[in-house]
This record gives sequence, C-alpha cells and structure tokens, in this order.
Amino acid sequence: MLSGLAMNYPSSLLGSIMSGETARKVHLVSAYLFIGLFYVHATAGIYLILERFERLREAKTRKAVLSAWTLGIAVLLLLSLVPHGNGPMPSSVSAGTLLTVQEVARHNTENDCWIIVGNDVYNVTSLIDVHSGGREAIIRYCGTNATGVFFEKHDQNDYYVLGTYYIGTIGEPMIKPKKM
Repeated sequence: MLSGLAMNYPSSLLGSIMSGETARKVHLVSAYLFIGLFYVHATAGIYLILERFERLREAKTRKAVLSAWTLGIAVLLLLSLVPHGNGPMPSSVSAGTLLTVQEVARHNTENDCWIIVGNDVYNVTSLIDVHSGGREAIIRYCGTNATGVFFEKHDQNDYYVLGTYYIGTIGEPMIKPKKM
C-alpha cells in the first residue's frame, strides 16, 4: 500500500525524499493555504450571486450575507483546532521511558493495551472504544508489535494521531517487525 506512511521508512522512495514529520508540516501549511484560497473564491462567488438578484443588491444585505459567511468560516476554522476523541489514558510510565518488549507484552488486555509501532510504544487503551475499525482491530494486537498492520491500514494523519498516545521507546533495537 502506497501512502504517506511510506515516508516513515527511510528505505522507501518517499522516505528518501522527506521525513514523515516534514510531510506533515507541508500538508498542514498546504491545507491552510487551500482554506484561504477557498474562502476568497467562495466569497467572490457569493458576491456575484448577490449582484444577480435585485433585492439582494442593497449594501446592507450584501454586508450581512458576507459577514455571516465570514463568521461561518471562522467558526469552522476554530472548530478544526479543537482536539477530537478522549485523548490518551494516563500511564504508569512517563513519556520517553525506555521499555522492553517483555514489558509491553504484559499490557495485553482491552483494559490495559499497549502496542509497538516502529520502536515506539503507545498506550491505546482509550482508543479501543472509538477506533473506526472496531474494537477487535486493536484488541488483537494489545501487547504486541503492530507495526506492519498499522502501516498497511492507516494513513499519515492516523500516524500523527497515534503520536498523542506515545508513552516510550523500546530500549533494545527492534530487528524486524512481525508481519500481522
């Protein structure tokens, strides 16, 4: 599967061009540029529509309609900045802790679920009930290395969201992730 996640593998073609973090930043800047362009073009279109109708040509009416449009866009932009979901659950370890594969393996239930993606460990317990792929899609990988399946089924935005659940890194090098 070719996705933005290929950039997280330095040996991939995309990974050799730019890192996943750089791609995320480029995507974010591009999105905000698009929003500005969309707003300007849509405003011009609304203005042209207002000019076509006799009773909408009044300056007061145009000002009210364009103000409502601008307020609506501002509200949508503000809503896009509000975090979604429940966020990560508190963990018994502090972020950045070095962990072992054996320690992660002990967190293998739906009430205490850690997974490994790459060399990083994530506490995804609170994600189980809101995961769009269903509860079982996560529960079957609790306490294991889910790198392969994660990269097969998720895009760059999902990888960024997963980062909010980060709790540590595997201390010993991971030779090769298991295919799930």
